[in-house]
Amino acid sequence: MVFLTRTVLAVKDIKVPRKYLRSKFIDSVRLHVKGGTGGTGLPKFGGLGGQGGCVYCVGNENANLRSIVSKYRAKTVNAGHGEDSRKTKIVGNPGADVKLEVPLGVTIYREDGNILGSIDKEGETVIVARGGPGGNPDNNFLGHFGQIHHVRLDLKLIADIGLVGFPNADIIGISALKGSSIDELKQLVRKRLDEFAEENNPHIVEPSTLFKRNRAIVREKGPKIT
Repeated sequence: MVFLTRTVLAVKDIKVPRKYLRSKFIDSVRLHVKGGTGGTGLPKFGGLGGQGGCVYCVGNENANLRSIVSKYRAKTVNAGHGEDSRKTKIVGNPGADVKLEVPLGVTIYREDGNILGSIDKEGETVIVARGGPGGNPDNNFLGHFGQIHHVRLDLKLIADIGLVGFPNADIIGISALKGSSIDELKQLVRKRLDEFAEENNPHIVEPSTLFKRNRAIVREKGPKIT
């Protein structure tokens, strides 16, 4: 009996993770991205080193940020290095690129807050880390390092405005309200409430009338409303 009591108390003490930590939806991801290093050239034969690979973000309507987190658990994305030049192959192959498929609506921020780009269309591409140039006469045949950044991928969420509390109420989309003033928004909400009242119960007090009555009462007894 004592053992069971202790067990129950121990279970009660277990803290349940917060809701947002248990959620499977991810709208922001931080990554360490590295462009590939360029290959070394071969001065004696004029050989050129391969270009380092780049890290891209590519828009894909069916993609999600959780898949990126699952694939890159260390949150480090490395592009391939360029191939060195050699006697049997004067021009080295370029390094392999890495393409991160991201959902539409993603904005890529650099660690200093600057925006590298945004993905709004299917197949749209943004370079987040360029590969270094391969060895050539301009750099004394020495391959250079690629870009290294800490980046943040933020997914823009487009919400809708609804009339909460009315099961059959219409949804007012943000796109329909673009450019509308506050007064126009109030008129639209009142119109929808009146339509709901007439359709569901013609005997209830009209919402717009109730709104005016409450406003008058507040003006008489409460602070002034401008």
